[in-house]
Amino acid sequence: MLYKTRGIVLHQVKYSETSIITKIFTEELGLQSYLVKGARSRKSKLKANLFRALSLLNLVVYHKDNKNIHHLKEASPAYNYTSIPVDINKGAISMFLSEILYKSIREQETNKPMFDFIFSSLVHLDQQSKAYVNFHIFFMVHFSRFQGFFPNDNFNETNASIFDLEEGLFTDRVPLHSNYI
Repeated sequence: MLYKTRGIVLHQVKYSETSIITKIFTEELGLQSYLVKGARSRKSKLKANLFRALSLLNLVVYHKDNKNIHHLKEASPAYNYTSIPVDINKGAISMFLSEILYKSIREQETNKPMFDFIFSSLVHLDQQSKAYVNFHIFFMVHFSRFQGFFPNDNFNETNASIFDLEEGLFTDRVPLHSNYI
């Protein structure tokens, strides 16, 4: 079946002389693997550099539920990065985020809120001119909500000075275990 969707490239590996297999987190289909035939050849219309980590793409894909590797019909940039490729600090942050996402997204089901969060966060990082040094920390804290372990933000300066790592919340008493800050 043919689907039109947006996607975020998480990883790519070389396959044969001219092809690649890429993992793409899609808006409509979740995490999927795609074989891009001839992507590393000179004559290909789908070039391998289009599938760099964290590329934001518009895709037309062939998808069959009983297969693990699918095929791409068309791919084009959904957003062209302007500052991430040229700013070494943003490049380092994006490489870090790429690894985090590649290692932590395992679901093949659709998760539109998570997709929208990642997509808009990457666009936001690219558009930031200042104050992006701690962007990766901000991203990971908010990404943890989609992974199921978002900390409870109950901080109160008057009575909550200890963060209980096991419960994920602030408390005014020292817990009975040693996992607190």
